[in-house]
Amino acid sequence: MNGFEKHGIEHLSASSINLWTNAPDVWVMSYLYGTRTPAGPAAWRGICAEDAVVATLAGEAETAAIDKALEKFDKRYMIGDESSMRERDRITPMVKI
Repeated sequence: MNGFEKHGIEHLSASSINLWTNAPDVWVMSYLYGTRTPAGPAAWRGICAEDAVVATLAGEAETAAIDKALEKFDKRYMIGDESSMRERDRITPMVKI
């Protein structure tokens, strides 16, 4: 039995390999011990923008969908630092594209 089989790892994605390259300790924690780190502002930006796109495609007004996305992001980052505010500012253009 190899190490991948032992730990139930069936495949390695590009993001998994990049994580190993950049932070092997986080990779071990995530893939071998099943503990995940909290998502950062960029991930939440993507989640909120995706929600707004889905709502728009389902018939909701674009401005209303963007407002809900920004509200969802703001609930996660009530006191924003420069990094989180930069990600927040990217939500509207992403939805419009």
